[in-house]
Amino acid sequence: MAKVIPIGSPVNEAERRTIAHLRDNLPDSYILLHNFEVERDGELFEVDLAVIAPHAVYLVDTKGTRGLIDVYGSKWYPEGRQPYTSPLAKLRGHAKSLKGLITASQPGRRELEDIGVLAAVVLAAPDAVLQDSGGRDRPRVTTLAKSAAFFQNSAAVPARFSKNISRFHKMVLKALQAVAKPRSGPLRFGSWEVVEKLGGTDAYTEYRAHNAFAGSRSGSVLLRAYTADHLAPPAERKKERARIANAYNALNNMPGHPGIMTVRDFFPTEHEDRYILVTEDVAGQALRLHIDKPNLALTVDQKLRVAADLLDALSHAHQHEVVHRNLTPSTMLLGAQGRLRLIGFDFARAGTNRSLTIAHEIVDELEPLYQAPEVYRDPAKASPASDVFAAGLVLYELFVGERAFDGPTEVFDHEAKFASKPSQAGVVPPALDEWLQRLCAFEPGDRPTAAAAAEQLAALLEPPGTGGSDLTAPEFVERYLVQHDDELRPLLEVLGDEETEWLEFKAAL
Repeated sequence: MAKVIPIGSPVNEAERRTIAHLRDNLPDSYILLHNFEVERDGELFEVDLAVIAPHAVYLVDTKGTRGLIDVYGSKWYPEGRQPYTSPLAKLRGHAKSLKGLITASQPGRRELEDIGVLAAVVLAAPDAVLQDSGGRDRPRVTTLAKSAAFFQNSAAVPARFSKNISRFHKMVLKALQAVAKPRSGPLRFGSWEVVEKLGGTDAYTEYRAHNAFAGSRSGSVLLRAYTADHLAPPAERKKERARIANAYNALNNMPGHPGIMTVRDFFPTEHEDRYILVTEDVAGQALRLHIDKPNLALTVDQKLRVAADLLDALSHAHQHEVVHRNLTPSTMLLGAQGRLRLIGFDFARAGTNRSLTIAHEIVDELEPLYQAPEVYRDPAKASPASDVFAAGLVLYELFVGERAFDGPTEVFDHEAKFASKPSQAGVVPPALDEWLQRLCAFEPGDRPTAAAAAEQLAALLEPPGTGGSDLTAPEFVERYLVQHDDELRPLLEVLGDEETEWLEFKAAL
């Protein structure tokens, strides 16, 4: 049985189960320290669990996320939830900081450099499964059932570190106890109480929370706690606040829309060392998963509905002078009813005053694969037209199953002309080829507005002379056959196919 040193108390059931399981299933040569905070270089970071093993020290983040979790690049996509930044992104930095604290505790002991301090994530939910085809995070993630074996596997320790650090255990423990402070109950920001830490980067940490006074029945929200330099000069603090408040300003300044996430609050902490953005916890699956996973593939009817919803949401945002600026399949969610919601307004531009733009500060954070050519050259040129271009690239990928261009270089080389028309994939009618190409016109002035693009799409899906979208399927076919005599009579068989949806049938005609 492992030795347990409680510095603080577990704040949720996932943490309790993980600590108890490892205590009962690891040998007595292991030491577990749990629930503490450490300050390093002015940053305070939380630690769920530290495992001091005979071969390494592990900094452990416990996750209660249920079901399938897909990993794409730097983000985790939990089943039925918004994607969030991989918890390992920030955890690796904390592990490096912890290693620095250990070595600094004994400056004359250079052999402490041989200690490996490794990041690890334990998925505590019994049905949790991580699917990481790229292999970026998988080696550092384990389920609770396999966690004891995971922490006893010395083969996973990088070769540059010693695999026998038992003689350093007392020094490591002393160094940690000297800097570790108890975590004082559930983390709270204003009236919001954290129920789950999700992920983060050096710039922010993401949490799921609920209202501390109303309780969990009031529903959950998502928090982003942005790190701020409260000691910076006033001008720099003002600039930093403007950058961090970007998403709040963008969403708060326009009326609500069913296709756009809502923002709940934005405020600084007491010492102004963090700014807290509170947004709706939107249930749904990222469009990225519907594109990449065959078992989540959408029908043509559903894809056309996504296109209409996307353009409607963009039209609303643009009407209220909000440019999203970072549209990708990861910033679009499909809910249970198949309706699209736009999220990820972190880098949006609100209003037309370009003197307040943060474009050049966020250029490295924007996804280049979906940027319009003028924005790739100059981020300050983001506009409704650049959003339409990005939407066109997303829709091309949705319809065809692969990206129109491999990157910005190819966009410039081909002047944004598609090498392969969407209809060649056999999914959408040829009428959409020209429409989609106009959305992705190389010159911003040649692109339609989002509102115009939505109207054009609706018109394309209404064959000439049919009289409108209010017709039932039999009425539609009857009228069409009157106009075209027997030419389309064989297509009547389509109506007997229960797998064929109405919009899909109309698109085929």
